[in-house]
Amino acid sequence: METQQFTVESFTTGERQTVTASNWGQALADQPGPCFLVVRRQDGRFAARSLENDAFPVAGEHVADTPEAAADSMRRAYTAIKSASHRNQTPIHAPQYRVLYLKDGKEERGPWMSEERAHEAAAMMRAKYGERNVTVYMD
Repeated sequence: METQQFTVESFTTGERQTVTASNWGQALADQPGPCFLVVRRQDGRFAARSLENDAFPVAGEHVADTPEAAADSMRRAYTAIKSASHRNQTPIHAPQYRVLYLKDGKEERGPWMSEERAHEAAAMMRAKYGERNVTVYMD
């Protein structure tokens, strides 16, 4: 089989490297991370191609008149997929609340508690220390 040289670009680092392989699929399959390459199609246009894997869940072929436009289209698709996958993740932990208040000119802190309890505690502290001297802090 005849081998060719392909320029492969990493999605994560943006680095490019030249790879020798018999076809574009093999050139991408041998890479350690998610990447793509741009090839010239028979119709003279350029196609950015990637393989489906864990990092890029949609196999893609983005066709354009220039190699730069095809590569840019592929990068935008990858960015959209990655941002969509992170958008609906659950938070690491539920937010915690505490009451901060001034007592004799010094900042004091209450214990961590739920939002409802913190607002109840803040209402009691405002009655005791004044409206401007109490706030609820969320972490």
